Amino acid sequence: MANVFYMELNDLNYELERSAEILRVLAHPVRLQIVHQLLEKNALNVTELQKILKLPQSTVSQHLHKMRNHKVLSHERKGTEVFYRVDDKQVKQTVHILMG
Repeated sequence: MANVFYMELNDLNYELERSAEILRVLAHPVRLQIVHQLLEKNALNVTELQKILKLPQSTVSQHLHKMRNHKVLSHERKGTEVFYRVDDKQVKQTVHILMG
């Protein structure tokens, strides 16, 4: 019985740690805008995001890199382009809560 309790506690701790990590990564207006666009349009590459957000390509790339490293975004290479999307259910839920 004690093992079940510790397993549930470990699962809860993992969920809380992941939630905190997601919030830390999304704690920048540009990153929130990027995730919002990806949720609306499903998948976009850097050039498409750069045009939508009217930001330098290097700025968009830096934010994508950070979110990708923290597994907030997933990506898929198609030829020479990389398309980004939000697949993580917890990230989607967090963004919907934040964006109202």
